[in-house]
Amino acid sequence: MRILSYKMGEIKITERSADDLRWEMHFGMGALKEGRCYRKGQILFLSPAQDERPGYLKGEFLDHIKPLPLWIKTRYYCIGFHIRRCDTGKNVSEQEMRRWIDDPLWRQICEGAHQPHDPILKIKRMNESNMDVSYALKNYEIVIGENGMALWKKCGVHNRVNIGRCFMMEDILFIGPSESVQPNTQKRLFMERLNLLPNWDYTTYYSYEAALLDCIPEA
Repeated sequence: MRILSYKMGEIKITERSADDLRWEMHFGMGALKEGRCYRKGQILFLSPAQDERPGYLKGEFLDHIKPLPLWIKTRYYCIGFHIRRCDTGKNVSEQEMRRWIDDPLWRQICEGAHQPHDPILKIKRMNESNMDVSYALKNYEIVIGENGMALWKKCGVHNRVNIGRCFMMEDILFIGPSESVQPNTQKRLFMERLNLLPNWDYTTYYSYEAALLDCIPEA
């Protein structure tokens, strides 16, 4: 079996086969932690650490990975993730994440080319009206504005609605952090309105508390 190794910042990526990817990084005093990776289009998801063991000092680890080629098979990576299915709200299983590599787009990614992605353009095509359009996704209201921007709303505490931005990529709706608050909104009225909205079905998955990072940050 041919094993390939790459570097991604201070992370080592090991590829044993198309569906067997692992990450490894230094932590603490001379220790290493590692876990599995799951690739979906232009995004490499790094699962929580599954193993810890004695290893290098940090400087030694960085010297160890310095000669490795850069990881360029995805444009983004995500450390720690919460991915759920839009239809059931359940966490995505490991078996389903392994099947992601069967996506035809993955074949292009294997060539190492960065495919352009513009989620805003895709969202614009969803809304050709001159007004905002809303959808229900579990406890979230997803609002697609006439300008193509996407927002989420969720009822919080003290009759306040939290609001933030979201975007789509690789069949996943990414829900960003809360950026503002709308006061004086009763939770009962918010949920009643939410129940009247059409269900969000433009993506198979949604994710929250996840930040996409560039695999090769611009200098």
